[in-house]
Amino acid sequence: MPVEYALGLFKLSEALIQSSSPNENEEDGSEDEARDLRDEAEVYLLKRDGGATEFGNEDVYDRWVPIF
Repeated sequence: MPVEYALGLFKLSEALIQSSSPNENEEDGSEDEARDLRDEAEVYLLKRDGGATEFGNEDVYDRWVPIF
C-alpha cells in the first residue's frame, strides 16, 4: 500500500478524535476507531521507512508523498 494511504489514515484518525463525543461519559467508539486507523498508518509508514520513530506528526508522512 502506498504511503499516501498511510497519510489518509492518519488524517482520518485526527478527524475522528476531533469529532469524538465531548461528553466523557458517552462512548461512541470513534476514539477506538481512530486508534486503529493510526496504528494501521504507522504500519504502512514503517514499511516505507523502517527507521521511523515519530508517528504523531503529518510531516513524517508528507516527506514520502510525491508531489508532481
